[in-house]
Amino acid sequence: MDTGSARPTFPLLTIWFQPRLTIRRIVDTDSQKYVNFLAALTGISNGLDTASRRSSGDIFPFPLVLIMVIIFGSIGGWISLYISGALLRWTGSWFGGQANSDEVRAAVAWASIPTCAGLAIWILEIAIFGQELFTESAPRIDNSLFLSLLLLALLIPQLILGLWSLVLLINTLAEVHRFSGWKAFGAATSAFLIIFIPLLCLVFIAIGFGGG
Repeated sequence: MDTGSARPTFPLLTIWFQPRLTIRRIVDTDSQKYVNFLAALTGISNGLDTASRRSSGDIFPFPLVLIMVIIFGSIGGWISLYISGALLRWTGSWFGGQANSDEVRAAVAWASIPTCAGLAIWILEIAIFGQELFTESAPRIDNSLFLSLLLLALLIPQLILGLWSLVLLINTLAEVHRFSGWKAFGAATSAFLIIFIPLLCLVFIAIGFGGG
């Protein structure tokens, strides 16, 4: 019996510490399993972060902010999955990668498990801090040393989970492309630069026109 291609018993758990073995078993059995669901959860998590950083609660009512994050975050998560999947398949091929589009999307989606897990922290933060997470002014938090320290303490595991997702991505990408972690890092960096450099050029152009 080929245990290497057997369906992982608990992939949601084993992906954390055995990413290469887990993603190999996933793509060898059902590469699309949970992919869209994980992409939606990732989009919602990223959407909450964006709404908080942009103080969206100063513009929209708190319940509407949450509704918008769920709807547009899910859509954004799916769009991001397909764009990043296409880019990472393309840049991976530069380094001799063999993965197809479904396999790369699976690698991206399953690597986001820690980010999805971060939603539990977001739910706790929303329950404790409420709308002040999404407004520039946060008097209840600012006037309470305990709440300020608690918010900082909850931000630390969120940062760790985000970094963990990046580590998992390098490993899952390396496995589906059947090359080394260094090549996966190169492919991921190349994909990032393909997006970042044009954006940076647009910023410089905008600054140039503004200065003129």
